Amino acid sequence: NGTQSNSFTGITIGGTYASVGALTNSLGIWTGDDIANNLRFVFTQSSGDLVVTAIPEPSASAAFAGVGMVGFALYRRRRQQKAAVAA
Repeated sequence: NGTQSNSFTGITIGGTYASVGALTNSLGIWTGDDIANNLRFVFTQSSGDLVVTAIPEPSASAAFAGVGMVGFALYRRRRQQKAAVAA
């Protein structure tokens, strides 16, 4: 509660998440990634909100892409079979 009367010259996140690299400031929104724990920190200076979100692992993205490709291949196969039966 309260108000901020000065501007920040830097933000430091310590404790368990000490592996966060340097936070960058863009128009009062500070961002930084904790690659070791797959976390992204976003601090909004005007509201004082700190949001911590999980960064998806590359392997999860690859798995979703693989499932999508298999689904598309099955769709095409079924479509070709229907076209062959109709002809």
